Amino acid sequence: MAMSNDVPSVAAPGSLGAVLGSNPFAFAAPSGHAGELVLDIATAEAAGGKVAAAAAEGKTVPSTWLVDAQGKPTGDPTLFIQQKASLARCPVTRDTAWHS
Repeated sequence: MAMSNDVPSVAAPGSLGAVLGSNPFAFAAPSGHAGELVLDIATAEAAGGKVAAAAAEGKTVPSTWLVDAQGKPTGDPTLFIQQKASLARCPVTRDTAWHS
């Protein structure tokens, strides 16, 4: 099990800047019969390290990964490095939501 807190780097719905940490959490355990159980989650759409790597390589990122200071999607990772953009929150969709 591993977990970490983070400085605010993730925009919340309706916010114009980072207000949440990405707060990654990972857990793995053997199941005995059907392979292992692995859980790896965070509140952000993408890891900040991937955004920083793209900026260092002069590449863009998918516009779903970042929101700018006006709350609009952007694919410019340099804005994140300059603290002019925040990580987008992990979207809650039918595929990513918990179902009982």
